[in-house]
Amino acid sequence: FPFPSPSFTLANKGGYDIYMASLLKSNGVYQWVSAQAGSSSADELAHQIEKDVNGNLVVTGTYRDTLRLAPYGGQNFLSAGNEDVFVSLFDNQGNFIYSIPAGGTNFDVPHGLATSTTGAVYVAGEYANSASFGSFSLLNFPGKNVFVAKTGCESISNNTIAASQTVCSGFSPQAFVGSTPAGAPAFTYAWQFSYGGTSWTLAPGTATGQSYSAPSLSTTTLFRRIAYASGNCMYPANVVTVTVHQPPSQATVSASQTICATTTTLNANNPVIGVGIWSVVIGQGSLTLASSFSTGVSGLSAGANSFVWTITNGVCPPSSATVVVTRDLPPDQANAGNSQTVCATSFILSANSPTIGTGLWSLVSGSGSLISVNSASSAISNLGVGPNVFQWTTSNGVCPASVSSVTITRDDFPSVAAAGSSQTVCASTTSLAANNPLVGSGLWSVASGQATLSSVSAFSTTVNGLSAGANSFVWTISNGVCPPSSATVMVTRDLPPDQATAGNSQTVCATSLTLSANSPIVGTGLWSLVSGSGNLAAVNSASSAISNLGVGPNVFQWTINNGVCPASASSVTITRDDFPSVAAAGSNQTVCASTT
Repeated sequence: FPFPSPSFTLANKGGYDIYMASLLKSNGVYQWVSAQAGSSSADELAHQIEKDVNGNLVVTGTYRDTLRLAPYGGQNFLSAGNEDVFVSLFDNQGNFIYSIPAGGTNFDVPHGLATSTTGAVYVAGEYANSASFGSFSLLNFPGKNVFVAKTGCESISNNTIAASQTVCSGFSPQAFVGSTPAGAPAFTYAWQFSYGGTSWTLAPGTATGQSYSAPSLSTTTLFRRIAYASGNCMYPANVVTVTVHQPPSQATVSASQTICATTTTLNANNPVIGVGIWSVVIGQGSLTLASSFSTGVSGLSAGANSFVWTITNGVCPPSSATVVVTRDLPPDQANAGNSQTVCATSFILSANSPTIGTGLWSLVSGSGSLISVNSASSAISNLGVGPNVFQWTTSNGVCPASVSSVTITRDDFPSVAAAGSSQTVCASTTSLAANNPLVGSGLWSVASGQATLSSVSAFSTTVNGLSAGANSFVWTISNGVCPPSSATVMVTRDLPPDQATAGNSQTVCATSLTLSANSPIVGTGLWSLVSGSGNLAAVNSASSAISNLGVGPNVFQWTINNGVCPASASSVTITRDDFPSVAAAGSNQTVCASTT
């Protein structure tokens, strides 16, 4: 049956075989072809075809030898002799339903076929000698005789099932409730399913009740109920469709971000299945196009702003993913204070304390020891003679920093008496060196602290037994009754700092960690990065937090200083293992077999 293409081909079993074909009314294209073959070289001929009240196709014809119906779900019929009559019923897709034989030992041929509006089937034809039609037997007359026979099914009413539904793949539809048909003494039922309506298969599970509960489905499926009555009568109910929506694509979003601006761009996956929409769940922000997987957002509030990308598809559960956009505010404008000229070696700075952001002092030029680099009013010791420039930087997250500088100029003490330079030592002994007076005599005295002077009258003398901290010595030059000229020298003795212990080396998976060094009783500690990468949150804290740890070994050094004494240092190695790749187990499946 080659028109147009593809063509249908049927295999011949020998002699003449029966075929039935459906053509499209508009252009004659074959829709399906169905066969009903015999055996050996015997002939099977179809003579008439009609449609019954239920839409089934009724065919009548003759056969010799054996009419083989077992391959189609029927019974094989052996002819009584020569040609016998058959009546077969097919559905409107050519699927075999039942067949009935009739005839005797001579030639029996149908010539007419008709159906009634109540489901009955009528056959008229000729027979020779005697013939049997079911439980009816026709008398034996010579020659050709006329027969008229009635078979088939009467019409029934109230044969319906529940309405169509929509479910998500992997879910079961609601049970199909079938009505109780009227018009026959008793019915049996068989539920069938189809994916396109062209071929039907017995539904899985318990499919022989008046109603039916289907299993979970993965694709759109058609269901119908066949009501069977006596006499091989078959009555299909209406067809219902279970529309199956596929689960939406898994929602994914780009990495969270930290910005300084009020605008940014959100990026998510473009769903293959379903539609997506952005929503604001924490903070605030105006989305340019909420339904676009890549959209701009403006008006971000300070701090964390959470946005959810949700993909939906019909009745299926949605898939969501969240991205956090953290907005840092620009830091307060830095103000390092007024420049000044001092005579001391120490000074208290006076910068603004930022409401937004944190401040940090640094030495730009000159010399001086900053006691607390994060304090707006940090003390400075060991100021150098001349201008000393200090910078106050306010910063907040990723925003540009603000910078301001102040100059502290130290003038040297003008004096007649010169007691020598103040000093900071770590030992308990030192030497004092004042100016050798040209006029008068000099005398050393201990003004503060404690020490033993080797010679109180020598301008250059040794001091023993220095106490910890500041020790003041006055060099007084006197000459008779003249007012003395005095000069004081400060000897600061620093105690050796505590032994530094940076803590145990360790291996972590996170990008952040809290260090655990010893907090010194004597001296101050300072963390520094030796190798690798990582941001120290508080370099002077023994338990400083670290963020942005690099993958692999990262070496940090804890150094305890106390004045001029030798520092004590200890290192710790924090090895960061990287996160493994995200596992993907593949798509969910619904199968019928025991393996997959």
